[in-house]
Amino acid sequence: MTDDNQIKRIETRIRDAGDLAAAFAHDPHRPAYHFTPPSAWMNDINGALFWKGRYHIFYQYNPHGAYWHLIQWGHASST
Repeated sequence: MTDDNQIKRIETRIRDAGDLAAAFAHDPHRPAYHFTPPSAWMNDINGALFWKGRYHIFYQYNPHGAYWHLIQWGHASST
């Protein structure tokens, strides 16, 4: 795979993740007080820590859908 093709694939995935996040933004069943990813599927929160005045968590994440495939690491912080 060329660098140009890889960049295009990454850009498409970022755009798709944003589309999914917008679709879930007004879901009345989405938790309001517990962390959820911007969209799709999350699993296995790891590395919860407090560092330099912020809480951080890392988690397994699939931004393309609510299923286990093409897993990445996600990160969230309190501010």
